[in-house]
Amino acid sequence: MTTDQQVIQSALLSAKSRYENDSFYHKLFFTLIVLGFSNPTIKQTIGQILASENEHLCIVLERLWDTSPIDGVSMETWSIFFNAIIDGFAIQVMMRADFDVDAFYQQFEKILETLHRLGK
Repeated sequence: MTTDQQVIQSALLSAKSRYENDSFYHKLFFTLIVLGFSNPTIKQTIGQILASENEHLCIVLERLWDTSPIDGVSMETWSIFFNAIIDGFAIQVMMRADFDVDAFYQQFEKILETLHRLGK
């Protein structure tokens, strides 16, 4: 396994850990988002958290990929895209008792590895 594959697996394990054992992370996150619709301070704070997550992921992607796997798609856009996907997975996990997290992550890893090869 290459270092790049280890980085991808590590990132996926980190995201996956936010769902395991009835983790509070996404429950709290989505609750605060709803509260932020009517509370400007919470909205601003959640916006700052999202921007920070996107920035961190952008840095990781820039280390992994020499160039974007798709011409004209910036690393910033990729980071926003992946963060939105992870949060969307959380909704699936929290709302569907039949959602197979392990199977999904195995296939998601294949998607990321394919994009990684294209970005090299």
